[in-house]
Order: sequence, then C-alpha cells, then structure tokens
Amino acid sequence: MYSTLKGHLRTLFPKPLKDDPRDYKDIPAKDLKLEAYPKTITYDDLSDELLQSVCIYAQDALIGILGHGHSGGIYACDFFTNAHKLSYPTSVGSCFDMLLDIVFKVQHQLHFVYKQCCDTTALSGWRDCVYGNGVGGSGWQCNRLQCPNQKADQSATQKHNQTCTQKCDQTVSCGLKSPLQSFLEDGLQRFLPHHMTKVGCGVKCSVGSHRGQPCKTPMGFSDISVTASHVKKGAHLAGVLDNFCGPTSHLSRLCRKLNCLLRRAPQTLGDMLAFYHMFLYEWNGQGRMHRQDAFLQAVNDAMFGEQYGKMDVVSIQSSRTHTEKHSKGDLFSLVDCHTSPTVNTPVGSCGPYLESISNDIRRTFSEKRAGSYLSWIVYITETFYDLLKKLYDECNKCCGTDKSKCRVAKCAVNCKVGKESSTSDHDDSCNAIVNCSYTTPTLFTYGFVHGDALILAGKRSKRTCRDFCTALGKVISDKISDESPLAKLIYEIIPEYIWAIRTPFSYLLLALWSLSLLYLLHITVVRLDVLRIRSHLRSPSSHRIAAHSLLAVAKVGKIGNVKYFSP
Repeated sequence: MYSTLKGHLRTLFPKPLKDDPRDYKDIPAKDLKLEAYPKTITYDDLSDELLQSVCIYAQDALIGILGHGHSGGIYACDFFTNAHKLSYPTSVGSCFDMLLDIVFKVQHQLHFVYKQCCDTTALSGWRDCVYGNGVGGSGWQCNRLQCPNQKADQSATQKHNQTCTQKCDQTVSCGLKSPLQSFLEDGLQRFLPHHMTKVGCGVKCSVGSHRGQPCKTPMGFSDISVTASHVKKGAHLAGVLDNFCGPTSHLSRLCRKLNCLLRRAPQTLGDMLAFYHMFLYEWNGQGRMHRQDAFLQAVNDAMFGEQYGKMDVVSIQSSRTHTEKHSKGDLFSLVDCHTSPTVNTPVGSCGPYLESISNDIRRTFSEKRAGSYLSWIVYITETFYDLLKKLYDECNKCCGTDKSKCRVAKCAVNCKVGKESSTSDHDDSCNAIVNCSYTTPTLFTYGFVHGDALILAGKRSKRTCRDFCTALGKVISDKISDESPLAKLIYEIIPEYIWAIRTPFSYLLLALWSLSLLYLLHITVVRLDVLRIRSHLRSPSSHRIAAHSLLAVAKVGKIGNVKYFSP
C-alpha cells in the first residue's frame, strides 16, 4: 500500500503542460512540482523525504512517550508489527483520506503538548512535569501533591504535611502528580478529547458540528502508568517532539505542503487566524510574488481584467510595531506587539496572547492558488469574526467582568493599571494570564496556545486575562467610531468589491427585465400590428383586434391553428 500511496501523491501536482495527455505514471518525477513560497514543492520531496521520514520519526515519538518497553507493556520493536491490529484501507483513495485526516489530527494534539512542554511551571507549562511509569494524574498545573505507593525518588526539600486520617503508607517518599500524565491519559479536566467512531473521509465525532472548534483527538495512552518503561520530564518529551512535530519537523512540513497542494481551506478559528497571520505577515517582504502580487492579480482577474485598488485586506494586520491601529483592533495586538522594531515589549492592552497551533502548517503559499486565497478571504472573514466574538464572549464571561468566576482576573489593590491611563505595567502581585484556569483551556478548545508566555508573565510586560478581553474586544468591535479594521473589511471593503463584480450583470439584468415589462405593458393596451409584430393566427381578422380580445371564449378555438415564421 505504501508504494501505491506514493503513486497517488503524483495526482496532487499539476501536469507540466496544460493539456498534457500523458498519464501521471508516465511523467518524470522531476517534472511534478508546484512553485511556492518559501520553497518549491516537489514530488520527490513529498513522497521520499517527508512521508517516509514522518513514519520513521513516529517511532521516536512513541519511544519518547512510552520508552523502549518492558514485559508489562509493549516493546518498541512492535511499533512496526501492527501489534494493535490497526485497520488499513485497501483502496488507495480511502487510505489517502485516512492518512490526511490522521496527520493533521496528530500534528494538532502533539504540537500542543510540545508547546506546553517548552514552558516551565512558573509559566503554567509542563516542562518540569513528570510522566511515565507509576506517575499519577493531577490538575492542569504542575504541583507538589503527594500520592501513595510510588517510586521514592523525591528530594529532601519536600514538606511532610500528612494528617492523622492518612494511611501509614502515605509518606513524603511517594511520587508526584502530573497534568502532563493526565493529558496523555485523556483525563485532564477542561482538556478532555472528543470521542471518535470513524477517521478519514466522513470522520464521525461525538461533538458533531464543531462550529469553528478543532476536533480533539484522544492521545490513547490511558494505561501509560503501567505500560511505560521509564519516568521522564516534559523537557525530555519537548526535545523528542521538536524533531517530530516542531516548527521545522517533517510532520509540520508535510502538513503545510498538503495544505497548499490540496487548497485545504481554514476550518477552525485557530486555522483561520493562522492563515490570515501567515498570509499577511511581511506583506511587502519575501514571497511577495506568491502572496501580495498573486492576490492582487486574482482580485483584478475577478473583475475581468480591470484594475481594482480598494481590496485592502492587509489593513487588518499592518505592522507588529505598535501604532494607533493596534489600539483600534489590529490583529497584531493579539499576536505580536512591539514597542519598536528593536524592543519587543507590548504597549497598552496589546500582547502576544495568541499563537495558533496551525501556525507551522500555514506557511506555504503558491501563486497558482491565489484564486483560493481570494475566495477564502471574501467568504470566510465574516465567519472568522463570528468565532472571535464567540471566543470573546466565553473569556469575558469568565474573566472580563467584576462578577466573573476567575480568581486571578482582578488586579492587586495597589496596581496602577486602569487608574493611570499612561501605564500598562502591572504590580508584581497581579496574576498573569498564564495562571488563569479558564483562559488556557478555552484557548486550547479553539486551537490556540499562549503566544509568548515569558512576556505575558514578565515584570514589565505582564498581561492579565482581563487585558486579553480588552484587546480582543477592540478587534471585534463593530462600532463605526472605533474604526476596527476587521469590521471595516467585513462591512465595507468586501461588500464593495463583491458589488463591483456584480454591477455590470445587475444593470444588464435590470435593463432586460425593464424591457420585458415595458413590452408586456404595451401589448395589453395596443394592437400587435402597431409594433409590426405578426400574430401566430392565420385569420387576417386577428390583426384587427386587440391582443387581450384573443382570449375571449369565441376566439379560443382559432388559437389551435398556429403557424410560425410564415409570411
């Protein structure tokens, strides 16, 4: 099936010639390519390097999670023997659909684990969390809670705080609980996966319609505390996953190339933000031929070659250096705001709050796909706005009001933010957004992680979950006075462009209907001969009567004898 699947990958590429009669198997591999930015996509790169390497590095990822195996679990050598009796479709089309579905789901889940394991406990990351054999689960943050009857490898700095009700086997020498372990076991509250009954084409999920939220695939290591042969920390897993699903990994590169080849439209909120951010990033910089120039040409092509200069899509994300537009809702105010080109400290309520899990797989663009990019921007932007509004409503309900459930949203009493409009520096005792137990799970639900947790929790750049609600509220504002770039794109720029395309057809249709209406009105009051239009009736007397008189009962019988095109 592997060789057959490689042959199927040929059909994803355009043929060298427009009307090339050759079958794909007869076309040399070197001729199957798609010019793209940042690198041309070739068949050899896709089939030999990426697909094969993803299969090889998948074993390393499994070993990084479970270890090399022991008698009570599964040995690493069995990863290639299909010990779990996985089903592989015999149809190459079905097999490719399943592969496509799986690689994107695996990349999404493991990339989230990778990002969490890159941050320390102080940033609510899992870098210092343990996982593996004999480790217990816990809440979403690493902690020092104890549990009985586990391997004694603890340091002497831990406190002995047992109560009289505890059993005699509960000592300070027992192991740690870990949110990383809970996530791998599919048991971490607020990060629970969806139940799926089918993968591939026509995937079936317990959630049904996700409404812009990604499908969360179960990790599948429910018995890792027994089957794992080692105990490691998140830092170890981050290093392993960096090679498998990191920014430059084979899996991420495979996904981004498939996205470009298949014209896979953004489907979730995280996917949409990744597309807008990567497509508009450095709009006038590298890759301009495959992004800006190609997009503007597609805009003009839709206008039948006429120049149209009002499709200013880059207005929603102009520059990451803080300007007045950031205060009005530029997307950079949520993703990456800098005080200046050399100082990356955010200004006001802006901050690196969001990073889409799909960022690394939305980096490849081709001028051959410019029509698809235009179509996505025209028809998906309003959905993007609605989903951002939904995210805002959820976050604001938990953290943005005085009666919110969040315990870390409010600033300290002596904090000057909000009291002095000139400062955005929070007090040291204020809690950063990375410590919010509501925001992080909500962002995960929509396909996000924190953009830069170190900056968000920094002394001079600390941002709270309430700051995030403020910044997001500016982005989705639909008030004319707020001049939100996103609202302007949705309610002004795109409708004007669509109307400019439809204007000639609309006026032509109006003229034709007007002419038809005038003709119908005319023949109701004037004889047909006045317009030199001959009747279809043979009788000469029919030309001397009004048109409506032809419908009289006495005349109906004569209508049966009709003759067209006679002199």
